[in-house]
Amino acid sequence: MTTHGKIPGAPDAYIKSTGLVAYGWLDGIPGNAVVAAIHPGIVDSTQNPNNWHQHTATLDGSGCVTSLSSPQGGVGIEGNTLVLKMKASDATVSPLTYSGGLPAVFTLVSGCVAPLP
Repeated sequence: MTTHGKIPGAPDAYIKSTGLVAYGWLDGIPGNAVVAAIHPGIVDSTQNPNNWHQHTATLDGSGCVTSLSSPQGGVGIEGNTLVLKMKASDATVSPLTYSGGLPAVFTLVSGCVAPLP
């Protein structure tokens, strides 16, 4: 994923103020996602829980996350580029099913985690 600005390697003031920031690769909504996420203060993974780490997720038709896992792998950041490294067998999105990328800020809505527009 390449952005227009530098991606912070650790939580900055913006990330701390939003709670959860992620970059995701989707195969559609509803569908599957592979995401690099950062959400200081919310421990949901043993792999780098307060900095960038990865998740696979399933989204329903409203964009709500209905399942979440934490495969082992790495997140690399250099300037404005983020690279996710994981075993192909752990990925729920592949080059054959990939339909788009999504930067997102998330919030808890009606019992599910849903992306803000």
